[in-house]
Amino acid sequence: MRRPLIALAVVAAAVVAAPPASAKPQCSAPPANVPWHSCLRARDNVLDNGKVMLTRATPVLVVRLTSACPSHLAKRRVVVRTAGGKRLAKGKVAGTCHGSIARFRTVLKPNVTLASGTVIRSFWSGIPDKEEGPKVKLS
Repeated sequence: MRRPLIALAVVAAAVVAAPPASAKPQCSAPPANVPWHSCLRARDNVLDNGKVMLTRATPVLVVRLTSACPSHLAKRRVVVRTAGGKRLAKGKVAGTCHGSIARFRTVLKPNVTLASGTVIRSFWSGIPDKEEGPKVKLS
């Protein structure tokens, strides 16, 4: 009789002690010697014909400012492209700023059908990424 209660108590303690799961992973701030960091997440669905439907792309840009946040943060443009250069989606993003870190995040819904294994990248205006933005390989 006591063994099930002890096992239940151990399981309950483990659940309470476990850290809560984050609802959405964040794009971390860049290290002090790096001025910006960019991330890209994508959601896709595999279709019956073997192709992939790209339903959502979430590009994020985090910029470390040299001083405190300005009173007005300029909007930035973002473009999501295939590795071959085909534009899939674009958007204009208003940022938020706290301390000396500016964040730009948007959710784009291109709803395009692509070949399985297609690589997509995000590119931000005003960022010297040398055409090497973050990439995601679709299922």
